[in-house]
Amino acid sequence: MQLNYEKLDVIKLLLSLSFQILKNMPNSYGFPSDQLKRASLSIPLNITEGNGKFSEKDKAKFYHIARGSATEYTAIFDAAKIMEIIDSKQWQNGKTLLVRIVSMLCKMLLRLRLRIRSRSRSRSRISN
Repeated sequence: MQLNYEKLDVIKLLLSLSFQILKNMPNSYGFPSDQLKRASLSIPLNITEGNGKFSEKDKAKFYHIARGSATEYTAIFDAAKIMEIIDSKQWQNGKTLLVRIVSMLCKMLLRLRLRIRSRSRSRSRISN
């Protein structure tokens, strides 16, 4: 049996990226390493929590938080490259995935917003 969130490609990409980056990151880097770990977990956790909500507004709230965490992850990821915590190949591969992830989250939010707007218009027509 598979839960709804497990079917999302964005979750699969996130877990793959996080594993690739974090498995080779030395603990000696402290703060950047810790921030990458937190952001990499925050994204799928918020998507998963949002996916479990019944209200589309609640879903959108958690997807929005996940998108914010993804952009934070991107900034930390860029800093990790500058600090030579990750190499250029890891950075390029990761950056490509991060752009896809942020794009997927934006599309998820857009679809939800359109549904919310459509439903509110339908309700206002019914009440008139």
